[in-house]
Amino acid sequence: MQEQDYDASVLFGIANFYHRVGFATCFPEHGVAIDTREAERVQTSLRGFGRYEWENQQRTASVVRPRGWHGFPMGSGFGVPADTSDR
Repeated sequence: MQEQDYDASVLFGIANFYHRVGFATCFPEHGVAIDTREAERVQTSLRGFGRYEWENQQRTASVVRPRGWHGFPMGSGFGVPADTSDR
């Protein structure tokens, strides 16, 4: 991987195994909370996304998603359920 100038190598599959061969867990769990009333007041515009896509098209691991993309499914494949409760 070093000879091919890879920035990262990512493995999925066997929980609590890969650290034995030098890999480290690198998927932090993040959380964001916003009041529903605040979210309702936001006005969206797609104007800024063109610049984002242009800036990120050559970056390693960046994703330029199609217009029809509607987000990730709830939950995860890592055994961490989605928290949809009110806070």
